[in-house]
Amino acid sequence: MSSQSLPDRVTQLTSEVSHLKEEVNALEKTVVKGNGTPGLTTQIAELAEKVRGVETIINDKVHFIDREMTIKFDNIESLMTRQESIMTETLDRHFQKTLVDRAGKWEVRVALLSAAVAVIIAVTSFITG
Repeated sequence: MSSQSLPDRVTQLTSEVSHLKEEVNALEKTVVKGNGTPGLTTQIAELAEKVRGVETIINDKVHFIDREMTIKFDNIESLMTRQESIMTETLDRHFQKTLVDRAGKWEVRVALLSAAVAVIIAVTSFITG
């Protein structure tokens, strides 16, 4: 058994309980009621609300950027498709013109060759005949 008497022990425990009560009251004042500022629970609730507000703003901005990028990429795709079409048409026209030019050159060559052969035949017929 302890060397303290029962009344001394009760007095000591009463003092400790009183001290603990003071600490609990101080914590309650800081955490719940506040100590010149809102209590910690109120501050945490306010911070949580601010975080939700920031989260909403960020989500709105991400959604806006996503929509904007979709529009831009759709425009880029449309421009590329249109440019491809223009280039295809240009190449087709150039190819067709090249074919016509080549065919025309051969037609001229064949006509000149035919004329030369006709002249040679006419000259030969005139000489021999």
